[in-house]
Amino acid sequence: MTAISIDGYPNAKELDAFVCLSSEVVHGFKRGSKELGWPTANMDDKCVEAVQDKIGTGIYFGWATVDGNGPYAAAISCGWNPFFQNQKVTVEPYLLHEFEEDFYGSTLKLIIVGYLRPEINVNSLDELKELIGRDVKVTEDLTLKEGAKYADVVSHDFFK
Repeated sequence: MTAISIDGYPNAKELDAFVCLSSEVVHGFKRGSKELGWPTANMDDKCVEAVQDKIGTGIYFGWATVDGNGPYAAAISCGWNPFFQNQKVTVEPYLLHEFEEDFYGSTLKLIIVGYLRPEINVNSLDELKELIGRDVKVTEDLTLKEGAKYADVVSHDFFK
């Protein structure tokens, strides 16, 4: 894996091979938009298994499409969500796009490009919101900013 230099993210790295996942968007714990202000698109259990087999838990970045629309940059949580003490692993991308309505049942295609950081527990909901906000900002810088290193992933064959 190739290291990526990002202030505050000493473990950030590009994956040796992108991880491509496709899933129907399923219902999760309904915390993303209601409690956190960061609505996520939850992926099914087969995607969870694939992530555990290929890359493990952590916070990642990449790109996603919804029913062929997009691609949209994505900050991705793969893991246990320690603050909420989940009993099962989830794969939850937050798409950097404003959607007018929920898209449960839609087909989500996700390319995980790189690793940002390990999952960590925090002391408060506000601290978690702030941490997610930093992850989203870093994802935006790596994917959407002019000259972003990972902007060209949008043309990946997986999205065609």
